Amino acid sequence: MGKVTLIALTGGIGSGKSYAADILEKEGYYVLSCDKAARDLSFDKDYILTIKSHFPNAVKTDGETLVLDRKALSEEVFSDKNKLSLLNSLTHPKILEEIKKRAEKSGRKTVIVEIPLLYESGYENLFDKTVVIMRDKKQRIDSVKTRDNLSEEEILKRINSQFDYDNFTDINAVIIVNDGNFKENLIKTIKNIT
Repeated sequence: MGKVTLIALTGGIGSGKSYAADILEKEGYYVLSCDKAARDLSFDKDYILTIKSHFPNAVKTDGETLVLDRKALSEEVFSDKNKLSLLNSLTHPKILEEIKKRAEKSGRKTVIVEIPLLYESGYENLFDKTVVIMRDKKQRIDSVKTRDNLSEEEILKRINSQFDYDNFTDINAVIIVNDGNFKENLIKTIKNIT
C-alpha cells in the first residue's frame, strides 16, 4: 500500500477498540474506522441491492429509497454462521478497498485502522503492525449491554461468532490489556511501534 505504514487496531466486541481509537485520534494520530466505512457503505445503492438479493428481510423501503435495516441484518447473520460468512464475503472487500483509498489520500506516513474483524477476515497480513486490545469477558459483556442495549445472550452470540482472543497466538501482534493503565499503555505502545 505504498509508503503508508498501516497499523491494525483490533480486539473482540466490547474490548475498547473505539475508545482506543478516540484516544489515539486525540493524540494526533490519523485513525480510520472500518465500522464507519461500513456505515458509509450502507448508503451505497448498489451495495444495498446486493444485500437485498441475499438478505431480503434486511432491506426496507422508505418511499422511493431502499434502507438497510442493520438490526434485522444482525439478528439474521449472528444466528447462522453461513449467513455471517456470506455477509462478510460481500462486505469486507468493499470496506478494505475504501480504507485503502482513505489511507492513501491521507498524506500521512502512519495510519491506524480500527478493524473489528481482522483475523476473521484473514486480513492480518495486509497490515504492517497489529495491536490487539484485550479485556475481561465480563467487562466486555457489561460494556456492550450498556452501549448497544443488547441481552447477554445476543452479546454471547456475537462473541462466539468472532475470533477467539482467549486463545490468541499471533506472535507478531502487540497486546494491550484494557485495565486501569490502559490509556498510558496504549499511547506508550503506539509511540514505540510508529
